[in-house]
Amino acid sequence: MRDLKDIIEQFDRFSTVLIASKTPENSEGVVEILLEAGINVVGPVSRAKHALTLAAHSPIDLALVTDELAGERNGAELARSLADTWGVRTIPLPAA
Repeated sequence: MRDLKDIIEQFDRFSTVLIASKTPENSEGVVEILLEAGINVVGPVSRAKHALTLAAHSPIDLALVTDELAGERNGAELARSLADTWGVRTIPLPAA
């Protein structure tokens, strides 16, 4: 979790983070760290299509995404879609 704290400090100010992971329940520690830092959390979600729907309705500043997601798209495809459509920066989130 130290890596996540480094990420929070490294990036410019952001207020809302989307989390996408095949096993969202494994993201509880990440959610806790973000909330303690005063950052809004959207998700976690397990499918790229759900992440894209949330991004369409929420001002996402950053996405934390695992390589493997449930459904047809993987994390790299989701990251490309988030960047191309909404300019959202994505950081790989290690699978738990």
